[in-house]
Amino acid sequence: HKEFHLLNEYITNCQRILHRSTPDNDVLVYFPIHDIWADTLYTADGIHMLNVHRPDKWLFPFPLGKIATELKEDGFTFDYVSDAFLEKANVKNQMISISNHTYKTLVVPECSYMPGATIKQLLKLAQKGVTIIFDKGLPKSTTGYSGYQQASQAFEKDKQQLIRLQNCIITDNLKEELKKNKIQNETIAGQGLSFIR
Repeated sequence: HKEFHLLNEYITNCQRILHRSTPDNDVLVYFPIHDIWADTLYTADGIHMLNVHRPDKWLFPFPLGKIATELKEDGFTFDYVSDAFLEKANVKNQMISISNHTYKTLVVPECSYMPGATIKQLLKLAQKGVTIIFDKGLPKSTTGYSGYQQASQAFEKDKQQLIRLQNCIITDNLKEELKKNKIQNETIAGQGLSFIR
């Protein structure tokens, strides 16, 4: 009990440093929420419980969860990005800028569904020089049923334009592609150490 105040002081000091710091993650990982919503295997009576304490039930079974685990284990630092935040993204020096943070690369996990507005925004970002890495392939389909035929045609057109761009990469080896694009990983992660950059 005598040392408990020292632990509290250490935690307070860590919090102080973190609050005065700015995150420095290089990679944005697209969060394909529509794939999770469309899945019925991991739901409870049609309700998706995105419980922070049980990601094994709703996150890890999906390609997104597998990529997040691999990136973390290999020491690549990243933030998730939603469809809504991608809509707000700008480009600075061929990097994505969101809320005054810049990221060198956007990674899109293998996914089945993506809103048409999102694929259109990815095309705009890529045309301005942002590097986008698609793991295993591009999304297969747009979302929603309203005007599906027309929306689907626009979606396929945007996909075809994306794959013609040199900075849009489809890969089966995400780690190697990140390194090719000068994304530095923290080697201490290989020793089982956790860190915040």
